[in-house]
Amino acid sequence: MILTLRFTRLFHLYAVLVANSILIYDHMVTLPEEITYVWCRPKILSAVLFLINRYVALVGNIFGLFIDFLPAISDEVREFCYASTQMAGSQLISAEVLTLLIEYLLLFLPKA
Repeated sequence: MILTLRFTRLFHLYAVLVANSILIYDHMVTLPEEITYVWCRPKILSAVLFLINRYVALVGNIFGLFIDFLPAISDEVREFCYASTQMAGSQLISAEVLTLLIEYLLLFLPKA
């Protein structure tokens, strides 16, 4: 079966839309717990890192949605935006690993 460019583009758009729908749904469902356990408590380093990690990913994905669904963008601009989001995505992955490591250290190391 030979996949055409149109089919792969349509599949990509649907996959992006489903993934972002799940992400936004998760943000909406967990917002009451986030308000209770993160926003209403004193701001410690792990809470700040959690919020940065959570909302940078959301903003980045919303930016990706605009790139995918705006028809007025030329192919050259779209390719540049894809390359930029891929580079930002790899940086986010490394930042998330670092955030998880810091949160682990803050939560599970004995306090001096």
